[in-house]
Amino acid sequence: MTTWEKFINNVPLRRIVVLLGIIGVLIAVRSMMSIILLTFIFCLLVVKLTGFVRRFIKIPAGIIVTVVYLLVILAMYLALTKYIPEFAHSSVNFIGQMVDFYSDPKNLPDDKTLHWLNDMVQQSHIMSQVKNGVGLIWHSITTVTTMGVTLFLSLMLSYFFTVE
Repeated sequence: MTTWEKFINNVPLRRIVVLLGIIGVLIAVRSMMSIILLTFIFCLLVVKLTGFVRRFIKIPAGIIVTVVYLLVILAMYLALTKYIPEFAHSSVNFIGQMVDFYSDPKNLPDDKTLHWLNDMVQQSHIMSQVKNGVGLIWHSITTVTTMGVTLFLSLMLSYFFTVE
């Protein structure tokens, strides 16, 4: 009996080797894990939806898949062009209203409170906190951009896999 045949006949060893191989592949592609998982999730959802629709309407699966992805792209387009700018506009208006409220002399606190606030501001490290805030905003923007690219690639890959 050759070494290969002994390996094939030894089921526990074979299972351990396959498990180690799968772990090795997952470690090798860990930077792309988000794309891989999202792609398979989108594929699964669209395949299930396609099967559900085909029970009631007898049209080719490719047409259903294409329509579903066009609807998803349309929804994303509407979200980016309508709702996100509206949210940003509301946020800017809110900040402007806060500035106007505190700029009005009748809304200012009395001298003791103002003196206490001034002392607290001087004791705190405002500039370092502002720098940390700017760094946090920059990190958030880059994270959102990275997630957008991941989502786009996952949608494209899942479309091609699902059409096949």
